[in-house]
Amino acid sequence: MYKSLRDKVYYGDILPPVGSQQISYARFMDLLHDKRIKRIILLSDGKVAMVEVPVEGYASKLEEARYDRKDEDIMYAPQNPEQKMEKYRFYVELPGDFWYNSPFMDELKRNMAPLRNAEGRIAYKDMLQVGQVHPELVVMDPGDAFVWLNQYADQFLPIVALVGLRVIVGLGDKLIKLVTKPKKDPMQELAEEFGRHRAKEFNVGVERKDTGVRYEDVAGIDSVKADIEEVMRMILGAEEYQAMGARAPRGILLEGPPGTGKTYLAKAMAGSSNVAFFSANGSEFVEMFEGVAAARIRDLFRVARKHSPAIVFIDEIDAIGKARGRGGNDSGSQEREQGLLQMLYEMDGFEANDGVLVVGATNRVSLLDDALLRKGRFDMVIYMGRPSTSNRFKILEVHAKDKPIPREGDSVWESDALLHRVAELTIGYAGADLANLLNEAAILMVRKDAQQIDMALIREAMDKRALGLPSPKLPDSEAKRRMATVQAARAVATCLTPGLPPLVHCSIQPRGGHMSRIIFLPQEFGKHGDQWHRLYAGMPGKAVTKINAVELKEPLAPYEMLCGLLVPLYAARATEEVFYGRRGVTLQTSREVARAGDLADWLVRKSMLHPAMRDVPVRFDMVMGGWPDPTTRQTAGAFEPLTLQLQRAAYRKALTLVQERRPVIEQVAHELCHPVAEEDGIEQVEGHRIVELLETTPLAPVEGDPDAPASAASSSAPSTKGAQSGWATFSSGRDGRSGTARFAASVGAAGSEWEQIRVEDEALRAAAEVVIGRADLQDLTGLGVPTLKADQVRQELESEDIVTRLRAVRRYVKSNNGAPFPPPPMDIPEYAGPTLEDWAPPERDEIVVG
Repeated sequence: MYKSLRDKVYYGDILPPVGSQQISYARFMDLLHDKRIKRIILLSDGKVAMVEVPVEGYASKLEEARYDRKDEDIMYAPQNPEQKMEKYRFYVELPGDFWYNSPFMDELKRNMAPLRNAEGRIAYKDMLQVGQVHPELVVMDPGDAFVWLNQYADQFLPIVALVGLRVIVGLGDKLIKLVTKPKKDPMQELAEEFGRHRAKEFNVGVERKDTGVRYEDVAGIDSVKADIEEVMRMILGAEEYQAMGARAPRGILLEGPPGTGKTYLAKAMAGSSNVAFFSANGSEFVEMFEGVAAARIRDLFRVARKHSPAIVFIDEIDAIGKARGRGGNDSGSQEREQGLLQMLYEMDGFEANDGVLVVGATNRVSLLDDALLRKGRFDMVIYMGRPSTSNRFKILEVHAKDKPIPREGDSVWESDALLHRVAELTIGYAGADLANLLNEAAILMVRKDAQQIDMALIREAMDKRALGLPSPKLPDSEAKRRMATVQAARAVATCLTPGLPPLVHCSIQPRGGHMSRIIFLPQEFGKHGDQWHRLYAGMPGKAVTKINAVELKEPLAPYEMLCGLLVPLYAARATEEVFYGRRGVTLQTSREVARAGDLADWLVRKSMLHPAMRDVPVRFDMVMGGWPDPTTRQTAGAFEPLTLQLQRAAYRKALTLVQERRPVIEQVAHELCHPVAEEDGIEQVEGHRIVELLETTPLAPVEGDPDAPASAASSSAPSTKGAQSGWATFSSGRDGRSGTARFAASVGAAGSEWEQIRVEDEALRAAAEVVIGRADLQDLTGLGVPTLKADQVRQELESEDIVTRLRAVRRYVKSNNGAPFPPPPMDIPEYAGPTLEDWAPPERDEIVVG
C-alpha cells in the first residue's frame, strides 16, 4: 500500500521524461531476447513502454563468475542486487498488435524466471551468463498519479513529520509509564542489591564461562561417577528413564573429609554435561540484615529455573542448613533458620520437573536439619572417603600427566613403579593432598636442579607436609646427647615390641614444631586395607612373621599385645634411671609415664581383657539418673592394686630391656648426634639400621635382680647405696583387711644406721623431691610449687600420729623383724561394701606381662 501511494505521488521517479532516449521495437526485442533488460514499465494504453537496461559491468556478480566446462568463452554469474546496478532508461513505441500474436510475451515469460527440470536443476541454456539479468514487468496508469501532491509534497511533508513525531513522543511516554516500573528510592535499590544471590555462574549467558573440569579429570571415585552420570542423564531428559516413569532426584549430598573431591566432582558434572552451574558457599547467604538469607536463596533458585536444566552447588551447606534450635535465639541464628526454611520450600518439589539439581557438600552431615535430609529434597547421600591404594594410584596418574615422572620398564607395573610406591606410602592422603604432594616434589626438583621426580624428592615433600620446614641442628651439648639417648631408647624399644608398624626412621633434628620424632610406616585401615591386625597376628601362610626386630611364631592375644605396649612407654623413664640414676629422671619422660598409667588403668578397669575382670558380669562406673551407681562407686580399691601390679611388671621389663640393649642404645644415640653422611647433615637413623644393630649386637648383662620390685610411680625417689629391701604382710585388726608394705634397711659406708627423723630444711628438701621431683627444676614447675609442697610436708611431719608411725617403722627395721609391724594410718576410712572376691575370685595370683 505504501509503495503504491509513493509511486502515485512521485511518479516522476518511475516515468522518465518523454523524448529522452528512444530505441526501436526491434532493438527492444533483441535486448529482451539476450536477457539485457532489467525492468519494462508498460503504460496502461499499451502504446508506450520505458525500458531499464543495466550498464555494462554492473549486471552480474563477477566475483562469483565461473567458466563453462566445454566452452571457455562462456562465463556464468548470478545477477547483482538492483541497488548495485547502474541502468540506462529508454523510450519504446509499441506496435498496435502488442497484446495479440506478439513474440514479446513469449520472450518475457521465458526469461522472467529460470526453468527447472524434474530434478530441480537449471539447464545450462537457461542459466544467466555475465551481463544477463531476469526482466521485470510493471504496468501503470499515468492518469492515476497525484499531480497535486507531487507539486506540494515538499511543503507539507515537514509539517506532517513534526506532527507525527509529537504524537509518537506522547504515545511513547505513556507506553513507557505503563510498561516500566516507577523509579525506586535508594534504600529500596540497596535492599534489592542485598537480596541478589552471590553465586558464581558457569555456562550461563553469552560468554558461557566454563568450569574447565571434565569427568576424566576426576579419578579414584569410579562408582560415584557412575551414579552422578546417570543422574545427569535423567536431568537432561533421557527417554529411557522417562519411559519407565523414573524421575530425577531433587538433590545430592556429598559427604566426606576435606580434600576428597566433592567440589571438584560438582564442577565436573557441569563441565561434562554443559549445563548451567551456580556455585555458592553456605556462608554467602547469611548477612547482618534480616531477610537477606531467604531473599538470596529465592533469587538463586529463580535464576537457576530460568536457565534450566541447571545445577546449584552449595559448598559447606552446614553453614545454612544446620539443625534448628542449636544456635539459640540470637538474631544471627534466626536469620540462618529463615534461610533454611526458604531452602526447604525451594527444594520441596511444588514445581515439578523444574530441571534444577541441588548438590550440597559438607564434612559434618550430623549437624544438618532432618527436614533437609529427608527424601524428596536430598534423595541421594554419597559418602566420599579417603581413597584406597588403588584409587590413590589413579589420582596420582591424573596429577602426574604434566610432570617428569620416570617411566622405565616393559610392563605397566614397572613403568608406573614410582606412582605405585607413592600410593602405598600416602595412606590417609586425600585427592587434594596428593596433588599438593606432587606439586611440592616438582618445586623441590626445580630447586635442586634435578631432571626427574624421584623417590627421594617425594619423601622430602612428604616430610615437609607432615612435619614442616627443617630447622637448624641443635648445638652439641650434654642436653642434646641426653635427648639422643632417650630417643634412641624409644626407637629400640619400639623395634622390639610386637604390634607396632615398621619403623621408618628416628631423628633428633628439629623440624617445624617437632624437636624429635619417630616415624612409622603408615598402616591402612578399613575395607581396602585391613593389614594392621597382621602386626601381632602374623601373616597367613607364613610360619614366622618378622616386623622390625620382632619375629612372631604364634599370634598374640589382644591382652598380651596391649600389655606389651606399656614397655616402650616406660622405656624412656627406664633409660634415664639406668643411664643417669634415679635422681637423674626429668620431666622429659613424664608424659609417657602418664600415658602408660592411663593405658594400664583402662586395661584393668574398662577393657574387660584383664584375667581378673574378663568374667565379671558387672559394669563399673555406671551413671544412673545423673548420679554414680552406688553399688559400683566404691570399686576403686579393687582396681588400683591390679593396675599398680601391671605397671610395676611393665616397668621391670623396660628396665631389663634397657640394660640388655644398652650397647645398641649408645650406638644409635652416637649416630644421631654424629651422622654418617656429613654432607647430608640430617641427624636421623633409619629403621633398618636400628634393626641391623639389634640383630648383630649381643645382649649386655643385666645388673641386679630384674625380678626385684620397682615402682614406676616413684622412680624419681633417691636411691640408697647398699639398701636391703624386702616385703612384709600386715593385717588390720579393725576390719580384717590384709595388705603388703615395702621396707628398706639402709647402711652407710661406716655402718651407721639412719639418723633419727627430724624436721629440718634438708629433710624437707628431700621430702619435697619425693613429692614433686627435682627441686632445681623450678623453671619448669613454677617458683611457688616447691615452697607449697615443702609447707605441706612440714605440716604432715609435725603431725604426732605420722611421726609416731614413722618411728615405729624405724624400730621395725632396726630390730630385723623383731619389733611388731607398724600399725596402718589412722585416717583410712572403713569400707564395708562388696569386694572383688565377692563378684568373681581371681583365677590366679600372678599375672605375667609380655
